[in-house]
Amino acid sequence: MFERLRQFKEREGHVDAPRNLPGLGRWVQTQRALYSEIQRSARRTDRPQQLSQERIDRLEALGLVWRKREKPVYTWEDSFQQLVQFKAEHGHTVVPQHYEPNRHLGEWVTRMRYNKGLWDKGKTNKRAKQMTEERIQTMEGIGFQWKVLCRKGSS
Repeated sequence: MFERLRQFKEREGHVDAPRNLPGLGRWVQTQRALYSEIQRSARRTDRPQQLSQERIDRLEALGLVWRKREKPVYTWEDSFQQLVQFKAEHGHTVVPQHYEPNRHLGEWVTRMRYNKGLWDKGKTNKRAKQMTEERIQTMEGIGFQWKVLCRKGSS
């Protein structure tokens, strides 16, 4: 398969074989999945690795990117500043959940409302613990609306 991948790179200029490419596409996808498993279980020594360091090195030498789309990492403060900017532009904090110009912001605002609901109910799980009195006060300081009525047909 390495030879097929090398030929694909010569022809296409990259090694990102599409999943629907018979044989090679699925093989590349499997290599990424195996690598991801290694990353998740790096601390576990009781599981044999199915992807050798030699294979990892060979794939990286060809230019394989293990994660095709790295999601940016946003801190709570980064997301809050995006919300402040949204409010300055739109005059409110009701960001649609699927806000196309900034999907992260829409998802973050939805998650904050959900986490606050858990916090209000006295839940102690990971999501509820992400909400603090300080964060609640900070969000309320800019007029954040915790409860939003959805109109029929809108999201």
